[in-house]
Amino acid sequence: MGQWIINRGRLTESKNIGSLGHGVSLSSRGSGRLVTRLDTPPSSHRHHPDSAIAREETSLVDVVDLMEKHDIKRVPVMRGEATIGIVTRSNLLQAMASLAHEIPDPTADDEHIRERITRAVNAADWRPIGSRVDVRKGVVHLHGLITTDEARRATIVAAENTSGVKEVHDHLCLVDSYTGYYVESPEDLRAAG
Repeated sequence: MGQWIINRGRLTESKNIGSLGHGVSLSSRGSGRLVTRLDTPPSSHRHHPDSAIAREETSLVDVVDLMEKHDIKRVPVMRGEATIGIVTRSNLLQAMASLAHEIPDPTADDEHIRERITRAVNAADWRPIGSRVDVRKGVVHLHGLITTDEARRATIVAAENTSGVKEVHDHLCLVDSYTGYYVESPEDLRAAG
């Protein structure tokens, strides 16, 4: 019978890990979807204290506790008497890092979102002239004058990359700094018909 190892990519894709692994077992998504078969077990995985093993139903938090308590980097995963996989620190770190994106930002209310976007945009050389940021229920509206399309894109990206933003609407007018000629945003032009 072959040995199994937890596949790092599959573990970090799991949407069922929950708040940093509390209440989630290693088998939450079914071991078949979390493991990759190895033909031979690595010899370094055979020398763990008996108390430093995990079962399929062991929570991720308990796996971390085992690693810390025994100062080890890997914990074998058992089903009955058979070793079916192994969890490494790297697996856990990647899983926890992926969870950071799922934890809601407690300061993602509209005023905090507006302040963060305004601070990011105003700190840049390409910032719009007379910029204004309006936010309602996570939906952002960008206003102001820009002199290049690159400045438009950079402003939109700065808003999109702000935590709590659900949608961004571009109302930035492109102005030729020499002639004063201006063009409304592509979004506003489409809306005008």
